Amino acid sequence: MSVRKPFLVKGASVEDAVARLPALEGWGGSFDDEVDLLIVSRGFEKRVCAFPEDLAKRGAKIRGSILLGHYRTNAQDNDLRAEELMPLLDAIATHAHLLCDADTPSAIRDAIHAVLDVLPDQAPCHVVFDISASSSTFILSALLTLLAIDRPIKLTVLYATAAVYHTPQDDDIGRPAMQWAEAQQREQGVSDVGTNELQIGIHHDHLPGFAIAIPSMFGTRLQRCLGHLGLDSLDTEEQEIYWLLPDTDSEDHKWRHDAIMRTVMAILCCSNEETPASLPVGTFGHCGALDYKECARLVMREIERRAGTNVSMIHMGTKLQAVGVALALSARPEVALVHARPEAFTAKSYSDGVGTLHQVVFVDVREKVRHLARVGTLQIEAC
Repeated sequence: MSVRKPFLVKGASVEDAVARLPALEGWGGSFDDEVDLLIVSRGFEKRVCAFPEDLAKRGAKIRGSILLGHYRTNAQDNDLRAEELMPLLDAIATHAHLLCDADTPSAIRDAIHAVLDVLPDQAPCHVVFDISASSSTFILSALLTLLAIDRPIKLTVLYATAAVYHTPQDDDIGRPAMQWAEAQQREQGVSDVGTNELQIGIHHDHLPGFAIAIPSMFGTRLQRCLGHLGLDSLDTEEQEIYWLLPDTDSEDHKWRHDAIMRTVMAILCCSNEETPASLPVGTFGHCGALDYKECARLVMREIERRAGTNVSMIHMGTKLQAVGVALALSARPEVALVHARPEAFTAKSYSDGVGTLHQVVFVDVREKVRHLARVGTLQIEAC
């Protein structure tokens, strides 16, 4: 009789998978490898020029293609900023720029494939994505596309903070953002409420619904997304939503957390005479604006906890949090991604200037998604 070798069986955990993700670090000023595809957006914020300007000053050249995402919103504001952006992109480009509709997920997917599909089969490629002034739809759709491609991809995510972010008048702080003066509203109107066509999920009619939501302080789009899911009016004691709220150690930004909490409570308790000050314990968590890893961990954790439900994701948080959401959703195709775009932004009060420059470098992003996809499975190891 042969001797049975001892072995150990353990479950693959969210924490182990997230620990393998690279850290956010300061911008190094250059790329270690040639760039096959640089993705940027044609937005109105000053920080859209931060990395192109830095690269142009250093004399850098992009060997591959530059894909420029165009928005239908704020066309005049975008055109005005493009007068500064386009000469910078021309300075670092070696080919004519490629254009795509940054508001349409399928157009984003097709534009990325048009570049990467003509590269040598299975040859490692380097994609750089500057998310500094990109919308959630553009970030999530581009990343969902890249993370689904079955080839080695080195992904460098670039992110520049703004020097100054929108802050309301003192009279408005302390009230739900929906009650602020019109001039203080950062976005107007709602359009295109629905499910992202690149992440439609796998839902079944007989299962209950559940949503994971990263809200902003401006609640109109959030309200429309909840209505799309049939979750717009809820008993706060029987929540069908897990809320991921901003976390900060800065007293200067604590009001943002409070403003978002007030917005959420105003939506959920609109029919109540007295609105509670906070959501029930266990129905919300916190994540820093720059902490994409913690965002991925919390989203993955809630998806695992809600097995047996139709899970939907609503993202209206920060740009780096969108990176964490994309990683989690790439590992869980059964989750639907629900979105709603504003009809327009208030460009003059949105943000100003350029703050600090950051990067996240995924040497092989496909490997990271595979580790996340294994969460919840059993691992057998020899002792």
